Amino acid sequence: MERLSLFLLLVLLATQFSCKMAPVLAQEQEEANKLAIQEVMKAFYESTSLGDYDSALKQTSPNFSCVINGETMDYSKHEVFFKNSMEQTYKRFIRFSQYNIETPNLDISGDGNKAVAVVGYDWKGFDSEVLMDKSGHTKRLVRLTKENGAWKITCIGPVTPKPQQLFQP
Repeated sequence: MERLSLFLLLVLLATQFSCKMAPVLAQEQEEANKLAIQEVMKAFYESTSLGDYDSALKQTSPNFSCVINGETMDYSKHEVFFKNSMEQTYKRFIRFSQYNIETPNLDISGDGNKAVAVVGYDWKGFDSEVLMDKSGHTKRLVRLTKENGAWKITCIGPVTPKPQQLFQP
């Protein structure tokens, strides 16, 4: 009888301990995910600033799927579009850079393997068309998925149009 009471007491204590620890562990996991996502975004934009498209694309999932301006983009289309748009930017802007990369609006959903973020960054460069320095702040809406333990970009586009238009399958 004493053994049974002791066993039940231990089970009760273990249950209470696990109930108190679960939220703490979940919060720690969410913070770790947020940091990892911020690192992915920082690596993507810093690589882009250096003109290192291959390193930037390593942050992108082979399962990339996005609808931008009514056109569905898979990884192959995105790769071509991304490289072409960056080449045009670098032809026009001298000393182009992106900095102060931040993800102030980040929502990790479901089982912690999917996220949507609004990523903001500052940019600057010398515009060779108008012969003057230009700068600005841009925001992008980014969808990410955790694949094989690593966060990858599965869609990236402007904050407008509305997110449901951007992320249609």
